[in-house]
Amino acid sequence: MILIALININKRKEWVERWEHKKTGHKVYKDGTLSYGELNRIKKHGKAIGTKFRHVDNYPFRNVRIREVDKDIASARDALIDVKVAIPLRGELTSKGAVKLKDRVYNIINVDNDHYKGESFLLLQ
Repeated sequence: MILIALININKRKEWVERWEHKKTGHKVYKDGTLSYGELNRIKKHGKAIGTKFRHVDNYPFRNVRIREVDKDIASARDALIDVKVAIPLRGELTSKGAVKLKDRVYNIINVDNDHYKGESFLLLQ
């Protein structure tokens, strides 16, 4: 009887390896890369004539659905949300920075770090 049980366990193991889906354990950021940086003022003769994006680092990102809670956070700061993205967890990101996404520069409204999921969520205007 013991020999039959061992054979069945081995057959089950082969079936599991071949047909069952395995969880990879990591997130996939397939929407592209974004550039994180700062907006610096361009001055001429002591007057500010514009801003220039200064690149600091690149991160992969994925688009995320905007929730009602996010809209409430933005309205409390007198801003509108254009895009919400998720990136791998980074502690050095602040809402004073800017993001260049598909040749357009966005200001960061809020950075929400989720240590359980290992992601940072950026609300962009």
